[in-house]
Amino acid sequence: MATASSTGSTRFTTPTELEIVATRVFDAPRWLVWEAWTNPEHLPHWMLGSDGWTMPVCELDLGPAAGGGSSGSGRTAPRWR
Repeated sequence: MATASSTGSTRFTTPTELEIVATRVFDAPRWLVWEAWTNPEHLPHWMLGSDGWTMPVCELDLGPAAGGGSSGSGRTAPRWR
């Protein structure tokens, strides 16, 4: 898989009709990036949409049965899986 050429840029590819792959290089230790992506305490700080969106409830299940799904809900945030 190709990697992003510089820190902070995101590269999007569509390897198949059912996949979208986002690749980004972060100027941070690998463990810290993993923590930000997998700890529900951190997700509401960066995984939001337009201004005014909130995520008062955030759940994350990385178990094999869940398929790595996450969900959030709030007054203006959509619910996703």
